[in-house]
Amino acid sequence: MRAMSADVRSQRLTLGIGLAILLAISAASIAMDVKSRADAAWVDGTLDVLRKMTAKRNGAAVIEDAEEALLGIFTHGDLVRLFNDKTGLAMEEVGKYMTKKPVCILESAFAVEALALLREHQVDEIVVVDHANKVRGTIDVQDLSRHHLL
Repeated sequence: MRAMSADVRSQRLTLGIGLAILLAISAASIAMDVKSRADAAWVDGTLDVLRKMTAKRNGAAVIEDAEEALLGIFTHGDLVRLFNDKTGLAMEEVGKYMTKKPVCILESAFAVEALALLREHQVDEIVVVDHANKVRGTIDVQDLSRHHLL
């Protein structure tokens, strides 16, 4: 049996540590915080929502009601699909075009579950909610990469 090289042992240790972190870290700890999110209301104009998304450098805006309960999500993908079909979109209510049942994860879930949801649903963003369906943040594919979980 050949001895394992130091490089291979180091790579395996790094992968093992990364896996341990992925299994232990919670969705809430990697979710984008409230200050960084682009939040919007159902009646906000699409152009206003796009401006919020751009200002916050987000690929999506979480749509909430007055009590901060999740109503949906409006993504760059939604925008691209709509601009192919509609003119005058910028002045319409964003609630007409948002994804009404976005992929969500409980804030107590583990990052590995978030990764599985992103892959399973082939989306770039998922919404982190509490047990009352109140928005606690969003997780973007880039968040997982930034935390060295991808």
